[in-house]
Amino acid sequence: MKLIYRPLLQVNLRHGFYQSGLSTEDFNVIPSEATARLFAQTGVIFRPTHSGFSIFVEVTQDSIEPTSPPSLPETLREFSIDALRMHFYLVEKNTYLSNITDLPNYRPGKQLFYFNNLRDDQVDGRLHLGDSFINQRIGEPLSRPLGNTVTYAFSPAVSSATMELEDAFGNAIFEQSFDHSELGNVAEEYRLDLSSINNLAAGRYLLRHQGGPGQALSFFYDPNALSGSILAVIELFDSTVNLTTDNSEQVPLAYRFLIDNRIQQIDGYTVQFEPRKTTWRYLVNKKYDTSPYTLNNLDPIADFSKSVDGNLATFTSNQERDLSELPASITLFHSGTELTKLPSPHLTTHLQKGLAEGSFISDMYVYV
Repeated sequence: MKLIYRPLLQVNLRHGFYQSGLSTEDFNVIPSEATARLFAQTGVIFRPTHSGFSIFVEVTQDSIEPTSPPSLPETLREFSIDALRMHFYLVEKNTYLSNITDLPNYRPGKQLFYFNNLRDDQVDGRLHLGDSFINQRIGEPLSRPLGNTVTYAFSPAVSSATMELEDAFGNAIFEQSFDHSELGNVAEEYRLDLSSINNLAAGRYLLRHQGGPGQALSFFYDPNALSGSILAVIELFDSTVNLTTDNSEQVPLAYRFLIDNRIQQIDGYTVQFEPRKTTWRYLVNKKYDTSPYTLNNLDPIADFSKSVDGNLATFTSNQERDLSELPASITLFHSGTELTKLPSPHLTTHLQKGLAEGSFISDMYVYV
């Protein structure tokens, strides 16, 4: 019998730094081990694309429409699972990606960013993925336990505590209490061996100190996670009815790729990265002592401040500027005469930390 496959969904990776808007050389996209195993069991096909990936599924013969694309939803071949839940890792292959990407501070290897399809964020026909649990397109990074142990730090230290582990939907997974008050001891941290919890699946979890002053620790756990430069994980759901405490459907209608086992013709999902903003600084030196140009006579540049100190003229942008693959048009003049076209920061331009927290400076050296 001939097998018929249809597209189930597509994810596009976009980056505002690039002129095309697409992130084509920044990542390898790798399904988690559990997702790859699920695909092998169910015949789902994963295919990388030039700017993301696509998922194809087998459909039943009697549901195939003669039109292309089908005029009616096609029926997915039956799966013996309650919910289709998939994880995909974005593994960095562009070593300069952090130079150009606007991200909250994070610790590579110990934290990752999280995206899912539970947040309705439609812009210009694109279905943006994001962190629905904090309602942001790119949220704060999640902890990524090294091995199977997750550590919660108490502040201040405590002599007794009740610790609760919940999944992302608020389902109670595990609870444990301790009391050292009779011994006069205090604990500065609590460590939980996640491998001791039976059938703990990959996913987002919260470890909280019941009644404690500290925030819950959000983390992403996968017992078979890849090592290396994982920047983010994408978690996709066909439905949350069997996952939520109140059996609610949290996948927005426009984002649902399956309804009653029938494929929905949805627009592709988008993971959007924005370019980093930096202060641009041109450091202008004389190439030779005999250079005919006087640094004091270099003309001002619009939207830049100029200062001269000995043999160095510095032009500093008054506002932070987006980094872009497309060079800016900035010209340096000397006494009204065009001297040179000034460069723009590029992928490999080194970043200096600015005075303000989280600010950066792009230095470019110019010789006249």
